[in-house]
Amino acid sequence: MHIATRMEVVQLIENGIYEQFDETAERAFEEAVNHVTLNWCMNVAWNTHRASNKKEGRKLKSASGATFDWNEDL
Repeated sequence: MHIATRMEVVQLIENGIYEQFDETAERAFEEAVNHVTLNWCMNVAWNTHRASNKKEGRKLKSASGATFDWNEDL
């Protein structure tokens, strides 16, 4: 298995994987931003979102700039 993995890595390098990094990283960044800003919150129920943030100790900042610390509110 390790020999096969090594050979695959060598093949990727020979095929020019490094030349593709900049384009791939840019595309991944754009997809991540779109997912986080547009899709993620649309697919999660508000109570799940709120519970997840409370568990992680995160604070909510409203559009008006007010900060809510859900753990402190408990």
